[in-house]
Amino acid sequence: MNKREKYEPYLRKMSKEELIKCAAKYVCHTTLNSFIDSYKGNKNSGTPEEIATGVQLIISTGLDSIKNLSEKNKKWSVIKPKKELGVLFTGIIGIYNYTQDDNKGKADIGVAFPGFTWNYSITNLPPFSKTLGNTGTDGVNYNKKYYDLIEEQYKKALAIKIAEGGKSGRGHGPDENARIVYERATKHFADHFNKRSDEERKKFIFKGLGINKEGILDSHGIIYSNKMGINFIYRWELKYSPDVYYNNVYTYAGYLSDRPKHGAAKSYVNFTLEVDNLEIIKLQVKFNNGIVEHKLKGVAWEKRKAEGVTGSDFKKGYFGSFNFHAPDIRRIYNIELVYQK
Repeated sequence: MNKREKYEPYLRKMSKEELIKCAAKYVCHTTLNSFIDSYKGNKNSGTPEEIATGVQLIISTGLDSIKNLSEKNKKWSVIKPKKELGVLFTGIIGIYNYTQDDNKGKADIGVAFPGFTWNYSITNLPPFSKTLGNTGTDGVNYNKKYYDLIEEQYKKALAIKIAEGGKSGRGHGPDENARIVYERATKHFADHFNKRSDEERKKFIFKGLGINKEGILDSHGIIYSNKMGINFIYRWELKYSPDVYYNNVYTYAGYLSDRPKHGAAKSYVNFTLEVDNLEIIKLQVKFNNGIVEHKLKGVAWEKRKAEGVTGSDFKKGYFGSFNFHAPDIRRIYNIELVYQK
């Protein structure tokens, strides 16, 4: 039995209604250029790995040839086909691009076959760390709740941003000001979650882990890739029964203001499983694009920085980016290696 045959019993074929719905919403890319071009304008840090994954799957299965790359996409010609990937994915008819669609949960791409699709999460992080899904704030409006605090810290952070000429990155960001807001919200959310009803906890946890109402995962596995292509593919399934993830979990704040990390702007709500006292998930709490956000983008922003920035070039960031992060996916899922480079 080859790996393909071993893998298939775990697949759930899509119903006719699901196939029609998927086909109506997403483009099934059958050529390299179509798939690559679908990422136009996407600035996510993981985009190159997602593109490299799709390119390698397409050329490994013979769906398209690297020779057909357009001039603007020639940089992807360094990716080589892999025979074993061709066997594992024999019969594919196209690739779906799910990136930035929170409705697809952890899935970044869909590998389409006649009658069913394999959905995969893609990451370039070292095994077995993975950012999972955007959970939202569970109905809490932290921009309103901490309006005065955010306003106070924004003004301090704005002064730093202007003095630094709009620079970003380590050493150039007002991290300390954002951190104070993060830690206040982190502590509140940990208390908030522990007081929620079972049904409310279930809805929140299932959204973050990508589990539907029937307790089925939104993706079949995870692919570890870099800009040269795929390194590992794992099939995954839930490690525990679905109800364990919300009935047997308690939360606490990752760290508070009396234990600050210098220059850090990260704060987490830790989700710990009572059955074995094991921390399974961290909920990162942060502004979507920082506490100070510049209004212009791209070339226009670079030009403005060269001219000299003022307060009018910035706006207060929106506080509402809550994301599940798994330090080790093996604490949540049972995984099985199906491909290794």
